[in-house]
Amino acid sequence: MLILGSYGFSHTQVRLKIGEFIPDQTGNMLIVPLACMFEEETGQREKNCAAMLGFKTENIFVFDSANPDAYTDKKYDYIAVLGGNTFKLLYLVKK
Repeated sequence: MLILGSYGFSHTQVRLKIGEFIPDQTGNMLIVPLACMFEEETGQREKNCAAMLGFKTENIFVFDSANPDAYTDKKYDYIAVLGGNTFKLLYLVKK
């Protein structure tokens, strides 16, 4: 499942709404903070907030644009691209 959003898990209403669409929190999730100025800090905050939905922190991975190949060999049930203009995010994901 691909999740694109202007806001992320750190916004309570968004987190709860995303939680409604994700029936199973046992899968692996990749969080991609593409449109954020502080990628690492934002990614860690989003990871902690996603864990509030019931995901295990060891199953949540935060994409690092400095090392993109580190994420190609894993299977992800959910990919969350958060924090910016949704159309820009979709463009960057396709690119």
